[in-house]
Amino acid sequence: MKGTVLFITGIDTNIGKTFATGMIACALAEKGKKVITQKMIQTGCTEVSEDIEMHRKIQGIPFTEEDKAGLTCPYIFTYPCSPHMAAEKDGKTIDLSVITEATRRLQEKYEYVLLEGAGGLMVPNDFHSLAIDYVKEQGYPVILVTSGKLGSINHTLLSLYACKQYGIPVRTVVYNLYPPTDELITANTLEYLTQYLEKEFPETALITLPEATAGVADIDLVFFKQIAPPLHNFSNRTDGFRNHNKPGLLPHFTNQCIFQLLARFHTSAENFIISGTAMLCCNFSITNNHAACRVFFEHGHSLFIIFFI
Repeated sequence: MKGTVLFITGIDTNIGKTFATGMIACALAEKGKKVITQKMIQTGCTEVSEDIEMHRKIQGIPFTEEDKAGLTCPYIFTYPCSPHMAAEKDGKTIDLSVITEATRRLQEKYEYVLLEGAGGLMVPNDFHSLAIDYVKEQGYPVILVTSGKLGSINHTLLSLYACKQYGIPVRTVVYNLYPPTDELITANTLEYLTQYLEKEFPETALITLPEATAGVADIDLVFFKQIAPPLHNFSNRTDGFRNHNKPGLLPHFTNQCIFQLLARFHTSAENFIISGTAMLCCNFSITNNHAACRVFFEHGHSLFIIFFI
């Protein structure tokens, strides 16, 4: 077995990479996939990676044998700063081949290895290489975590541009809704990124990560692996499903119904992973010949939203 490695990065530090990594791991596990998370380099810790610890809490599992063997976080440094500085302060050096070997060993056992980076793409591993250099060298696709905080559009577009320049595929952009910020900015930023991805990165998916309190382990997740291709004349095909009292609003569906519905209009419906409790409604709208599907799940007091772009 040689598992797939997905590199989880963010537009900034403290943007939600760790939470997103744990959530995606849950989604893949629910799909029956063997999945493990890995932290490339951890700073600000001693002995145990706090990010790996958070992954396991979200997954609701104890530390694995690979965790105890150090494979899921080959480098842990004490000072909370950039890896190159943290290593220097601890009197150590970072050998990237150690990380590569640890990932390779995880790939032998797991179908998916979710490799969470430290900070963003341009974080230096040492004075000679950046995180993005390593990602390109290894050929890993990227999942980019962003949010609606002020300034995030600039950081997101810069990260996407860097990936394009390096020839790195961006599988998914994760829009993190936690912690909540200005509602108008959050909504406008999401709309802008939706339109930008449609135009500049049509093969990149966009998903929203719901609000949650740190430490919550029992989390339902909606996650999909790739974007739907443009669907020409899609609006003509949905007329029979529309609710005439509320244009564009579909009746209530179960998860299975959504799969069947997508299968009629999308040849790669099996690429989507949908999990959750109760589905409230499904709303189809058309933007530039792309199918936009909003699916709402109810879980306690939280509302989960997914966009198929």
